[in-house]
Amino acid sequence: MTAAVMERAQSANPISPEAMASLALGLQRKLFDMPLHAHTSWAQVIDARWPFLGELSDRPGVAALRAELLVAQGGGLPAATDLGAAEVQLALQGREQVVRSLARLALARRPGVLRCAVERDARQALRSVLGELYPAVMAHSGRGRPVPYEVLRWTEMHWACVGYHDWTTLLRPQDSLWRRMVRLSLPRGLLGMRARRRLAPADLKVRQAIQLLSDAERAWPC
Repeated sequence: MTAAVMERAQSANPISPEAMASLALGLQRKLFDMPLHAHTSWAQVIDARWPFLGELSDRPGVAALRAELLVAQGGGLPAATDLGAAEVQLALQGREQVVRSLARLALARRPGVLRCAVERDARQALRSVLGELYPAVMAHSGRGRPVPYEVLRWTEMHWACVGYHDWTTLLRPQDSLWRRMVRLSLPRGLLGMRARRRLAPADLKVRQAIQLLSDAERAWPC
């Protein structure tokens, strides 16, 4: 067993056949309803790639066809057992939940950001993103590095785009479908955060950040 497979197995929560069936149905619903979960910046790209879908929008079965196209482009459906992994369950969430979960992951990896947010508006914005997890992340803020003032003006969506890059480090090459499903929930250019995230280097490894959130009695994705 390769290291990547072992890590995936360790990250997966043991689930019953009933729970696995529920997750599979959740995947099907998400695939069928993908237009509802896609950021508006992807509309032109999708229309250009599959122009016939617009003409079939009122026809029965178009949702299934759209799902099949997305799965085919993502390299096919991965094994059902993968659905137990936290990093995969992120892809099953609704768009708003995906954004929130990714933003929380990014901030949990960079607790020093909270220490730097001395102005009320910046602190309140971060508290809004983290919700009940704010005290747990704040408790680790002393371990974090300071960040430039520009970072404190990032919105929840900025942090979600940073968290997307964090999250992808957990995936395997064959996890293309999950990448595509999550990426569609975010702005097409990811707000340029691939480069801008260098202003806020991570203090914790991704698994450590997930553990921090779990220790706060809130399993990620959350």
